[in-house]
Amino acid sequence: WHAPLEYHGEDFQKIESPTLYVVGDRDDLVSIEETVTMYRLTIGAELAIIPNATHFSTLNASGIGLALDFLLRHREPVGTA
Repeated sequence: WHAPLEYHGEDFQKIESPTLYVVGDRDDLVSIEETVTMYRLTIGAELAIIPNATHFSTLNASGIGLALDFLLRHREPVGTA
């Protein structure tokens, strides 16, 4: 879990799907700085930093609410996919 990922800036620039990066400000696995870098490299991405949250506590009601809001805003109307 603590090994660096072998992603490069070009990999993030290829992402075409709506993307939401969520990080806790107390995350000990992925830093805010790393998440902001990924966010900046991904065209049209959104970023949420959850206060007082660790890596896994982003799955609490606050994080789930952010994800649900994101998914609802980016859903395709029925019958268009």
